[in-house]
Parts: sequence; structure tokens; C-alpha cells
Amino acid sequence: MDKAYVRQGKTKGKSNLILSVAKGLLISAVIACAAVFIGCAAAMKFDDPIKSAPIFGVGAMMLGSFFGGFFSAKFYGERGAATGVLFGAIYVLIVAVASLIFGARVTTAAFAIIAPTAVLVALLGGIAGTKGRGAKKKKRKSF
Repeated sequence: MDKAYVRQGKTKGKSNLILSVAKGLLISAVIACAAVFIGCAAAMKFDDPIKSAPIFGVGAMMLGSFFGGFFSAKFYGERGAATGVLFGAIYVLIVAVASLIFGARVTTAAFAIIAPTAVLVALLGGIAGTKGRGAKKKKRKSF
């Protein structure tokens, strides 16, 4: 096997797990930020945007978690469930640390519900990422 190919962290076309999860985290951050901006704009249409903002925030977190798990598994290429769970655990850890740093008031009950849900959503994204990888493309009919 070529040594330069092994040094890049790839063997037989397979990507490094940690690198795949890191790429998934970057994509997840972009998607979650876009969803938060859209959610904030939508919340401004309500009478009391402060009450509806947490719903959009949790929705953005779940959206980012799903697509992060999906793309992490897509980049890694196999073991979608394990890749999704690893991504979800790191994602929840980053969100928890960011909440502590920025002083967000998150109750223990809310964290006990949101954290496992985010890991589960990332797991589903990881499974979807590997299942969609081998999907057959439909042949287009030419006229």
C-alpha cells in the first residue's frame, strides 16, 4: 500500500472517522445557524417572540443534528449507526459546553430530554447517510 496514501488517513477509499465527524460538525453548524436565523425571523411574526424562540432553537438543533449525522456517515462510508452516535455525543457535548459558557439557562429536565433526542436524531441521520450511499440511480429516458 502506498505510504503517502496511508499518511493522509485513508485506507482503501475509506475516510478517517474523526475527520468525518469533524466535517459533519462544520456542516451541522452551518445548517443550524441558518435554521436559527430563519427561526428568529419566523418568531418575529408572533405576538411574543420570546415564547416561541426556544421552539425554533430546539428545531434548529435537531435539524443540525440530523444533517450532521447524515454527512458524517456519508463521509465515513460505513458503520452509519456508530458514526451517527459518535457525532451526536460530540454535538451534545459541544452544545452543553456552549450553553455553560454563554450562560443559557437549561434545566436538568430539559437537558435530559434534549440530549438523548439529539443523539437519536444523529443516529437516524447516520443510518440514512449510509443507506442512501448505495442507492441505485434511476435511469433517465432519452427521447
